[in-house]
Formats: sequence, structure tokens, C-alpha cells
Amino acid sequence: MAKNIYKAETLKEATKILTSEDFYKERNVLLEESLPISASKVPGEVQIIDDFDTRIRISVRNNPQPSILVLTDTYYPGWLATVDGYPAKIYPANIRQRAVVVPEGDHEILFKYLPKSFIYGAWISGISWFGALLIIIVSLIMKLKSNPKYEFVQYFPMLSLRIRGSSQKDSRSSRE
Repeated sequence: MAKNIYKAETLKEATKILTSEDFYKERNVLLEESLPISASKVPGEVQIIDDFDTRIRISVRNNPQPSILVLTDTYYPGWLATVDGYPAKIYPANIRQRAVVVPEGDHEILFKYLPKSFIYGAWISGISWFGALLIIIVSLIMKLKSNPKYEFVQYFPMLSLRIRGSSQKDSRSSRE
């Protein structure tokens, strides 16, 4: 939890603040925008419950006032945050890290990585699989309609089914 909040509007200003001797990354946070939160002199207790590649769950207890929680992982588009299950905005902190506002009291914060590219890719893959299956079914139906005595076994030999009661005897006699 950040004890002091700094604001920088330009990269040059941010670099100057971050490299100054007075800025301690363990206690301070540098944001790109102002927030209506005052510095927290006594931070709440923070515990990481789960830490996976695409999900981080954090517990904050005894938080005396609204504060900023800084996660030192890289800030990258696609991360989503919730505080007690409600969506929370992720702020770029210290140029390359993530931060969320945590209200007073006990809370659970969840960071999940779910980029839009993954969602788009899943939709495109699903539609492609559906289209391929549809093409196979339509081509099978068209083949069976064009030759009603065509054996279904040719496509699915394990089922050993025949269309319209045709038998091997019928198929041999038609060849002669």
C-alpha cells in the first residue's frame, strides 16, 4: 500500500521523480492522474492469496482509509481488476506497474489477465470449427442425396448402416 502519492504529467517529469533520492518505491507511488485520495500514513495489511500467470488474488485487511494498492507486475493492456467482485480501474503506477484504489476496511482484490485478442481468437476459432463441421455435414447430405444407394459405411464404417435398406446383394446385382 502506498504511503505517499505523486503525480507526473510527462515522461520527463515522471523520470525525474522516480530517480530522485526522496522517492522510495516501497512506500510511494507515481500516477499519471490525480485521485481524490490522500496519502495513507498507516497502510492496511496486504497478503497475496494466489499468484498465477494470469490471475493474482490479494487480501487487504484493516485498511484505515481509502488507499492505493500497487502491484509491481508490469502494467499491460488486458488486465482486469475487481475489488470484492466489483470492477475496479487499473491505473499505471511508477510508469510500468499496476495500481488500484482500495476502499476503507477489509477487501479482496483480484487481477485477471484476459486480453481482447484472446477473446477474438476464441470466437474466430469457434466459428471456424462450426463452419468446417457444417461443410462436412452438407457435403455428406449432398452425396447421399445424389446416390441414394450409397453406403453410409463408406463415411462411418464402424456404424455399418445402409441407406434405404440397400444391401450388398443389391449393389452387386446393379454392377452386373
